[in-house]
Amino acid sequence: MTILISACLLGLPCRYDGASKPCADVETLRKRHTLIPFCPECMGGLPTPREPAEIVEDRVVNRAGRDVTEEYRRGAEGALVLCRMYGCDCAVLKEKSPSCGHGKIYDGTFTGTLTDGDGITASLLLANGIPVYGESDIPWLPEKHTAIPFTKMHGIGNDYVYIDQITGSPVEDMAALAVEMSARRFSVGSDGVIFVCPPEDPDNHGRMRMFNADGSEGAMCGNGIRCVGKFLYDHGYVPEGCHVIRVETLTRVKTLTLRLEDGQCTGAAVDMGQAVFDPAKIPVQWPGERMVSEPVTIAGKEWRITAVSMGNPHAVVFTDAPDSLSLEELGPFFEHHPLFPDRVNTEFVRVTDRTHLEMRVWERGSGETFACGTGACAAVAAAVLCGYCDAGVPVLVKLRGGVLTVTVSEDWQITMEGPAETVFTGVWEVKNMK
Repeated sequence: MTILISACLLGLPCRYDGASKPCADVETLRKRHTLIPFCPECMGGLPTPREPAEIVEDRVVNRAGRDVTEEYRRGAEGALVLCRMYGCDCAVLKEKSPSCGHGKIYDGTFTGTLTDGDGITASLLLANGIPVYGESDIPWLPEKHTAIPFTKMHGIGNDYVYIDQITGSPVEDMAALAVEMSARRFSVGSDGVIFVCPPEDPDNHGRMRMFNADGSEGAMCGNGIRCVGKFLYDHGYVPEGCHVIRVETLTRVKTLTLRLEDGQCTGAAVDMGQAVFDPAKIPVQWPGERMVSEPVTIAGKEWRITAVSMGNPHAVVFTDAPDSLSLEELGPFFEHHPLFPDRVNTEFVRVTDRTHLEMRVWERGSGETFACGTGACAAVAAAVLCGYCDAGVPVLVKLRGGVLTVTVSEDWQITMEGPAETVFTGVWEVKNMK
């Protein structure tokens, strides 16, 4: 493993009093692992020696009463940069300190009293999915770190687990991990797992691999790719000042225009490419040039299906009452119908007016989800094709998780815009992975 470690534990004299706190167990780590020493307080610009400091409410204050919060934050940010630069698997930090302490820190009274909490550096590393240990944990550290940092994100309720494969430890069996982490009630719970990978073309900013909850790999996810854009921006993989980025998918490179508010990425508009109606390219086993509002009997009832590809296959069904349908029973019949050799995502759509649609979606490999970006695009493309909506006019698509804005041009190029949100970060302890 590569481990970020407090320099004072290695015997370097960087503590506030100019001394060190060498730890005998560190020698065991040094023989087996790569150690990256650092001191966040020195990295933040504080001198050695210096006044001792403790966390008072939400600020770091030294014994002389000076607020040194910014120096501590700079040091923490420097520690995070080191972790990403060297691909650190975890951090071993000095216990109890206002920068490095994890679980217990001094309480701000300068009396040696401890309280529950994390130091500034420990807190930032944990928030970015980097496991933190104290020196007393060294004897119990695993030989090979078996924890995977992750970020849970969603786009209007279409929730995925996101795992960094740009600087994070490589995951060998992505499909198996997706199954394990996606199980609701028994695990993190999600519609699947999206791996944020280095781009194959250095002119792009990242590459997205998306696995459904059943372990099948999907070609594209509209809500997922907005969250990939936010992930790349939040993790420092987007150059400062850049708000238009390119992300590789299994189908093509997608261009995202990030929505930035007060320096935070809150969503994106995505160039989703062109809607495809050629049956062979969807694929759907249909003899005509297009499958448009064609009657098909499924589960004992006739439905009119319009087939569309957005890089993945969609069957769009216009109906007056999507909310009344039992998708749990009906969805699998559509997904596995022999018309669709690669299975299919199915959208049940109500036309409210020419600029508003309401939709429920059954996604192949995941079941009913709160939202589907490619499905919303397919629904609007089908609505324009069938004469319910107009090309070049933004259409608001209401899904169970929220609203997406979709515009279809005269030549079937599609733009989708919507939010992207981080729910929480964590560390997954590997169970049955290879």
